Amino acid sequence: MTHLRERGDSVQARLLRALEAGPDNPAIAFVDSRGAFQWQTTQRLFDDALAFARGLARRGLSSGDTCVVVSANDETSAKLALGVLLSNAVLLLIGLPASLDAQQRLAFAKRLAALSRKVGSRLTVVPRELQPVAESLGEGIAFADFVRNGSAGPAPATQPSAHDVAVLQLTSGTTRSPRVCIWRQEQLLSSLDGAARAINLQRSDICFSWLPLYHDMGLVNAFLLSLTQGIPLALLSPQDFVRRPCLWMQGISETRATVSWSPNFGFALTTRQVHDEELRAVHLDHVHALWNGAERIHMETVRKFEQRFASLGLRPGTVKASYGCTEYVGGATFGDPTQPMGFEVVDAEPLRVQGIARPVSAGAKASAGIAIASVGRAAPRTRIGIFSPRWRPLPDGQVGEMVREVSKGSAGLPH
Repeated sequence: MTHLRERGDSVQARLLRALEAGPDNPAIAFVDSRGAFQWQTTQRLFDDALAFARGLARRGLSSGDTCVVVSANDETSAKLALGVLLSNAVLLLIGLPASLDAQQRLAFAKRLAALSRKVGSRLTVVPRELQPVAESLGEGIAFADFVRNGSAGPAPATQPSAHDVAVLQLTSGTTRSPRVCIWRQEQLLSSLDGAARAINLQRSDICFSWLPLYHDMGLVNAFLLSLTQGIPLALLSPQDFVRRPCLWMQGISETRATVSWSPNFGFALTTRQVHDEELRAVHLDHVHALWNGAERIHMETVRKFEQRFASLGLRPGTVKASYGCTEYVGGATFGDPTQPMGFEVVDAEPLRVQGIARPVSAGAKASAGIAIASVGRAAPRTRIGIFSPRWRPLPDGQVGEMVREVSKGSAGLPH
């Protein structure tokens, strides 16, 4: 392997160090719609990713260029995304909506072409499903199944610096039209370090994820965190999870995963739709934490989930809370990994009208209160503040804008 001439720490340098540290270690598994999977070694994963990197280079992608990848959340998408990063290019992952008709495909292609122009993409890689509307995709288009070269090329000898852009990410569009966020190397590394420490990630852990790679929780907290730290990662497509939620619990059991991530709706869907006959061989006593984030956390969802799967060995308090968003590059706060999730019941009316969280008195009616989940403390080397629209710091118990400040520094997992 080419030895690194680093200009400081970078995601790429960490990825390659993980390869050097354990080329024969299990790195990734792709769980299919039947729940079948096979672990691939770190060497196999990186060989395939570097073959994609070589194919991208043949199509003109160079270090520092932006590459848009339309992800189908499959093995090709994951290895292609890793190949873009190992090319020292700037990655922007876009989700491909499911079940597009001809008119919807054309509209998506036009939006994709506009976005590629906006971010100055040198190359946009799309799945074969978009071939019928190829003319609408603009210039610099390649199809994912034709990108991979037959052999892996060497990783670039010089790695990015701390201030270089690592990844572009679209916001979710929950409150406004999606915007492009710029993640620099130092920001991304700080988030990865903070998450590893906050959840007490160990080298013996195994991660299972059904989250899409174009979502920051799936990309940062599952994909990049696992690969940079040398943690085995099992990936299930979100489409297969939604069709068969039992695959999440079955997959955690079969892969012996100790940590997983999901928005609140995933816990609710699994509790509601998984049947007893689908759980006959499932054991969950090895699970350390199932992290709930990316949307509002409901107390009843957490309680019903833990009660539903307690007979399979799931310990009370296994579901933990986290908070983050694209602008924060993954998680900003995390619950205590050793304690159950906490909730506070506040008066619904002042919260709705005045933006004030006031605890409900002991004698109040249940309908007067709303349960708010504690999302824990700020990640290590992170300070959190709540501010008014005029950027004045607010006291405890008032609703405002969350601001995150990250200090410099890096850390790895405990040995």
